[in-house]
Amino acid sequence: MNTLFFRQYLNILNESMSEVIGPFKLLSADPLTNTLSVEGHSDLILGSDVKDILKVGRNFAFEVQGNVITKIILMMADMVIRCKDEVLLIKRKNYPFAGHWALPGGFIDPGETPEQAAIRELEEETGLVVNNVNYVGEYKKSYRDPRMENAWSFAFKLTIPHKEALNPGDDASDARWVPINKLDKIPLAFDHENILAAAING
Repeated sequence: MNTLFFRQYLNILNESMSEVIGPFKLLSADPLTNTLSVEGHSDLILGSDVKDILKVGRNFAFEVQGNVITKIILMMADMVIRCKDEVLLIKRKNYPFAGHWALPGGFIDPGETPEQAAIRELEEETGLVVNNVNYVGEYKKSYRDPRMENAWSFAFKLTIPHKEALNPGDDASDARWVPINKLDKIPLAFDHENILAAAING
């Protein structure tokens, strides 16, 4: 292969390859230039096909080609805590699914691993402190969260020997131990019934 042609081919290949970066805190968005300023990274250009509504101050991850954003992603972590024949659920305080039961979880902060985020959110929403959790899987179905087309959840689980007292806080108005055989009678937020099934049966 001609050397010059090979270099041009590599440049085209590199430009077409995408990667996921972040999450980063969104500092500002310029609608005139489609430029996003994020904390901890150089400015990024919003691709013309991206239609998601952005909120300054929120943490977002981005699929990029070079410095052009091709996809905006909310990254979150969820936790399944089981004790014998019960699992821990929280009642959501805020949109979306306010008033619905859900797994403890929330957004991944910049610099956090998904596991660290799951453990932190569990403590913030229930008062329960754990470590050494086990990976369940990734959940990336489009519009699984009504806030964004792409909201990826990294789910973890842990079985504990004894129930502990719960102290709901942060985005949770309540936290309870729920019998597994009653889960089909409870409307759950997001796709948490799928995460629970995988964690319990896996």
